[in-house]
Amino acid sequence: MIFDNPSDMGNLETIIRTILGFGITDLGIIKPAVDIFNPNVIRASMGAIFRVNIECFDNFDQYKKLHHNSVYFFALNKSATKLTNINHSEDQQFTLVFGNEGSGLGEGYMNKGECVIIPHTDNIDSLIAVGISVQQFTKDLLSVPVTE
Repeated sequence: MIFDNPSDMGNLETIIRTILGFGITDLGIIKPAVDIFNPNVIRASMGAIFRVNIECFDNFDQYKKLHHNSVYFFALNKSATKLTNINHSEDQQFTLVFGNEGSGLGEGYMNKGECVIIPHTDNIDSLIAVGISVQQFTKDLLSVPVTE
């Protein structure tokens, strides 16, 4: 997963806990970004930050030179593919890319991979989108027994 320019410490720690809960252990951060080693981030992650591999990059192209997997950009582009229409195979490595909490992904991302949208009302925020997306992409990978 890539988070471009995260500016809210609380959001970053919540995303770290969310992705770890779905078995994703690699997180890329595009700078500028909040300080991932800020004591507030570490404390709020409830230890999850120590179980996630975090790499920081100056830009997405720097990330892409090192990682050659399928990339899905989450944006409010109405012509993007609906999340439920993505055909992702279990053995295919993937990267989910999310933008800044306030401004989202810039237009420069739209031609670098598949654009994905989660149809929703205006009452959704980036943290909900991350959780929905991660669950959709990992639903066939995780086999966690349900307890009541």
